[in-house]
Amino acid sequence: MAKESRKKKIRISLLTLLIAGILVLWAVIYVRPVVEDALTQTEVVEYGTMQVTDDVTCYFIRSEEVFYASAGGTLQYYAEEGELIRKGGKILEILPAGVSYRAEGSGCLVSYYIDSYEGSFTPETMATLERSQVESMELSMRELTRESTTEGEALYKLVQNDRWYGVFWTDAENIVKYTVGSSVDVELPLGTITGSIYEILDAGDEWKVILEFDRHYQEMARLRKQELRVISADYDGLMVRNVSITSQEDRAGVFVKTISGEFVFTPVKIIASDGEYSLVAASYYYEQTEEGESVRVDTLEVYDEILTDAQS
Repeated sequence: MAKESRKKKIRISLLTLLIAGILVLWAVIYVRPVVEDALTQTEVVEYGTMQVTDDVTCYFIRSEEVFYASAGGTLQYYAEEGELIRKGGKILEILPAGVSYRAEGSGCLVSYYIDSYEGSFTPETMATLERSQVESMELSMRELTRESTTEGEALYKLVQNDRWYGVFWTDAENIVKYTVGSSVDVELPLGTITGSIYEILDAGDEWKVILEFDRHYQEMARLRKQELRVISADYDGLMVRNVSITSQEDRAGVFVKTISGEFVFTPVKIIASDGEYSLVAASYYYEQTEEGESVRVDTLEVYDEILTDAQS
């Protein structure tokens, strides 16, 4: 009886070990990959857009002329602020002197705001303006409309509407954003307006950028100094976190999850980048070999699943 009892215990122990082994094997085959999958964070790649911007202090420049009273008296206005007036159009009159003021040319805006720096900010002087010079100026617009005037007082100004300019300074690392002749969008208080890069000038430790505008802006004649955002480019591509991008053999790339669950290094071409994300080319791109040949490189596709943090 004791012998059979020992055999029974041995059979039970063996069976227990067998079951334990099966459970361990099952955990290795099935549970471990599931746990590892849960710990491996991935993201699905989708299309996005990215803007290249610069926040600057811009000084606006126009061809403008201030007109002064040749006599004293009561003011009678015929043109409104910002009105585009034709040649010969009546602007105002001084009574009872009977002195009338009319536009001598066409395509001008009437404005009743001046800052007394109209002679300093001109298309002829904008290339020689220095940052320290303009930052020392007290720039504030003064309204001229009133009931009466005395001789010699400023009455109004006429502003050429076809071309106007903006000047700002930017650091050396930002100048790569700008190319002479390229278009930019400028975010002004009343909306965004498109201009172009007119000139880029070396200003020592920084660069001076001159913008040119040929579009109407309602308060253009009253602009002088404005904090604004310049948008120099809009890009489209696949949006990828910067931490998802790594490198192999001096090539930037990401790890793409395959059908089998493995992660395969896939090269990418970065179009634009900011502090958190990069835009990369979709499907394929071309690169130059050492022999100068153009070779197609297959890259990320939309909805590919990639490793979120490839740098850890």
